[in-house]
Amino acid sequence: MEIKSISELIDNKLEKLTWEEWSGNSISSKEGFTLWVDYIENIGENKDKNQLLINVKYKEQPIFTTATTDKDTMEYFGVWYMELGKEIQEKIKEEEKKAEEEGKIKFDNL
Repeated sequence: MEIKSISELIDNKLEKLTWEEWSGNSISSKEGFTLWVDYIENIGENKDKNQLLINVKYKEQPIFTTATTDKDTMEYFGVWYMELGKEIQEKIKEEEKKAEEEGKIKFDNL
């Protein structure tokens, strides 16, 4: 399947993965994929454009790369990416809190 847009990439591929680790410029999935994001400012002949670069890797091997200078597309991706990062961080905090509570109970029962 040829991917023609970043929204298509998100809807048809990235949304199907189980994202579990977020480190700011990358997100890793349970399935072994990593999404790397880079934002490059002031590119082009007149230094008047910014570029969003997206790389998808599988077990550290590059398998897909795309880029855009379209502001609306960058914003769409940015919102999706930041919301996903927030969801991942909240899930991690919930798991840590649950482990802490469980650990305290087990420690008290020693």
